Amino acid sequence: MREEPELGEKYDASIDAYDGIYSELSRRKYMILLDLLGDGEVLDVGVGAGYICLYAGERYGIGIDLSLESLRRASDRCGSLDLVLCDVRTPILRRRLDVGVSVSTCHHIMDRCIDILDRYSYRWAAGYIGKFISNRLLEEAEANGWEVMELWDEIFILRR
Repeated sequence: MREEPELGEKYDASIDAYDGIYSELSRRKYMILLDLLGDGEVLDVGVGAGYICLYAGERYGIGIDLSLESLRRASDRCGSLDLVLCDVRTPILRRRLDVGVSVSTCHHIMDRCIDILDRYSYRWAAGYIGKFISNRLLEEAEANGWEVMELWDEIFILRR
C-alpha cells in the first residue's frame, strides 16, 4: 500500500503551480496586513514562496515553512528574513517578534494558528480559508476584542 505524502511534500511538488496561481493575491494580502500591523520584526508562519518579502523591506524577520522547495523559492525573494524549515507546531523561537502573519496556512492547523502567533508575536493576523473557519474561532475573536476582516478568500483574525 502506498503511503500518503506529508503536507510538506505536497507543497514541494506543487510550488510552481502555487506560485503562478496565488502570487498576486498573496502579495496584495501581505501589503494590506503589513500596513495594518505596522513596523517591527516580522514572523511569517507558512512563509511559502516568500511573498511577504516583497513588502517587508529591509526589516528583520523569520519565515517558517515545512516545504523545502517553498523555502528555496523564498530565498530568492527574502534577503532580510531568516528562513526555517520546520513544522510550526513544534516551538522553535525563544522570544516574541513585533508582527506575526499567517496567510493561507491557518486552515491546516486551525486554532493552533492563533496560539502560535499569540505566543511568538505582539501584533498578528491569522488567516483562514473562508469555508474552513469555525464559529468557535469567530466567537473567540469577538470575546477577545480581536478584529475580523475578509480579504478575498480568507477571513483574518487580527490582534493589533
